Amino acid sequence: MLKEVIFLTSGKEQQKAVDRMKANMGDRSKECVKIYSSLIDMRKKLRRNKVKDKALFVTDSPSDLYHLKQEGMYVAAWLHRQNGQEDLSGAAYAVMDIEEIDWEALERIYLRLAGKPWTVMETGRCMVREMTVEDVEAFYRIYAEPSITYYMEDLFPDPEDEREYVKNYIREIYGFYGYGMWTILDRESNQIIGRAGLSWREGFDVPELGFLTAVSHQRKGYAYEVCKAIVEYGENELGFQEIQALVRKENEASVCLCRKLGFRWESEAVDRGIGYERFVKKRKYMDGEGKEVLPWQDILR
Repeated sequence: MLKEVIFLTSGKEQQKAVDRMKANMGDRSKECVKIYSSLIDMRKKLRRNKVKDKALFVTDSPSDLYHLKQEGMYVAAWLHRQNGQEDLSGAAYAVMDIEEIDWEALERIYLRLAGKPWTVMETGRCMVREMTVEDVEAFYRIYAEPSITYYMEDLFPDPEDEREYVKNYIREIYGFYGYGMWTILDRESNQIIGRAGLSWREGFDVPELGFLTAVSHQRKGYAYEVCKAIVEYGENELGFQEIQALVRKENEASVCLCRKLGFRWESEAVDRGIGYERFVKKRKYMDGEGKEVLPWQDILR
């Protein structure tokens, strides 16, 4: 996990902005966030091996950015009014409005640069995090149960193809959207028990809830527990106004789960020659009296 955030900037205004950010973060920032005027200044005070792999560097200097990347450090660019003409395009991630950034946002940049999964949420019994290539072995154990693929696609026949798919998914989907299909773990045993998340299906303009639970953990409320949290995350954190779920009509367990989660039947749908029942959940809105209204009703008020 992230241990330190090191800001490199020679600007007095920027250093004051970092101090204000630290004040907003509270006690944690006193030891974990440091400011140096340059890479040379930082090297005088810190040993290189002390911070490598444990720190995120944030710099507004193209030169410092270049040298830190050459040394294999995890570094993000800092964009502000005074460096608008500088070339910081070598950074995979950039930050702005430093005073408004919290520790979680910085830690997520660090994890992405370090190739480590984000922990998305925890529920009473489960942890939901991003997939890793190492998860593939557990996925094959789950998919080995024939009933798992009654209503969904199987994994690639060759595990190496599946690992390559996961690598690309991490880079292209997580890296672009910041969300997708995630791995579910039992918090007590740390065992992988399924997959669930929010993604986009080609040909549809509404994000889709997908879920899969290992047979050993079915009919125990795990799917409802995790999917309820994911739907709330989609609405409250990602701002989705609608979320859909495409379910085969004969998949009665998933149909019941969708209805329990508050999804309503919307229409029939066909994707790649397969027929589905399309369920949709609309985000709840409350009027001034605390009564629920649909979005279109809220607009008319």
